[in-house]
Amino acid sequence: MHERGCSHTWLNRVEAQFTALRAGEPVSVPTSTTFMQAINAGTMSATAWPLVREGLDAAVAVSDALAMAAHKLLNESGVTAGPAGAATLAGAMHALSGG
Repeated sequence: MHERGCSHTWLNRVEAQFTALRAGEPVSVPTSTTFMQAINAGTMSATAWPLVREGLDAAVAVSDALAMAAHKLLNESGVTAGPAGAATLAGAMHALSGG
């Protein structure tokens, strides 16, 4: 899998998702603490897996620092968003910057 572009909202601690995409099936991996705790999953959802497998063209993982910067930008712009929501913006900004 080529990891560029934007996924749904599974950004940063997405090792389970990247591993599942590479393996062709859901897998479980260890997780760690992250700013985006709401999307910190160690196992790819069995319900989401068929949609991800068939509908995802690319994915990008972002750091906590990028997600925090996006969170700050959203809040300064008057947009109320949590860390997981900011991760989507961080992923789009990272992909569009060629990162």
